[in-house]
Order: sequence, then structure tokens, then C-alpha cells
Amino acid sequence: VVGQQRRFYCLFGDPVNTAARMCASSEPSKLQATEVFVQTLTSGKEEGISCVCRGVRAVKGKGTMKTFYVELEESWRDRRVSSPLTRSFSSQPDSLARRLLVDPCEHHSRRSRVVREFPERKMREEEEEEE
Repeated sequence: VVGQQRRFYCLFGDPVNTAARMCASSEPSKLQATEVFVQTLTSGKEEGISCVCRGVRAVKGKGTMKTFYVELEESWRDRRVSSPLTRSFSSQPDSLARRLLVDPCEHHSRRSRVVREFPERKMREEEEEEE
């Protein structure tokens, strides 16, 4: 995050837990994804991205889930600076980034909350109020 103030983020909920489980059970240097993510990713039929089904796997705390490996063709691997995912932080994200930035709460439980932003000073004030 770029700016004058240092910001902290707290991530809560089912989407964060699911992402952690995907990371923990993936092979090194592989991007493992859930079926919901793959459906969102492939809805625009982006060229150079393929999703290989890994099958149904037992995921701790989630039961069984169909998981995939997201693979990029060589042309995508060289596009680190100008990739759609890095452009998503610009003021005008492209169509792929917009699809990936959907609210994960739509696909999971209502109690999930994705991001809460805390400027450093404000976070300290809130901690003091709780005590």
C-alpha cells in the first residue's frame, strides 16, 4: 500500500480460511484454487490461463472440495509488471481483475467479512478503548 500513513488490514471469514487451506495443501510453486474461483476466472475465457482439475480433496474444516491448479502459459509468466492482476491496483482495473475482485461473501456464508482497514493510529485508539 502506497501513501503517507501506514495501514493495517485484518482479514476475517470463510474466504480467508479457504485461501489458507488451498495454500497449505498445494504443491510448491503451484497455485491451487477452489471451483468457485476457477469459475470466476474462466468466465471471461482469458487466453493463456488454464485450470487443471486436481480432483476432489479433503480440506480441513471444509469437508471435500473440488480443487484446481491454475497454470499460466509462458507468455503470461513474462508479463509480471503488466499482468491483469497487477493492474487491478490501478484506478481502472481491467475486466479480468474486476471479475476476480467480486465479493467472496457472495459465494460463502453471510457471516464472512473480507477486509477491514485500520490506519495505525486509529487501531491503537480502538485497542485502548477495548481495555
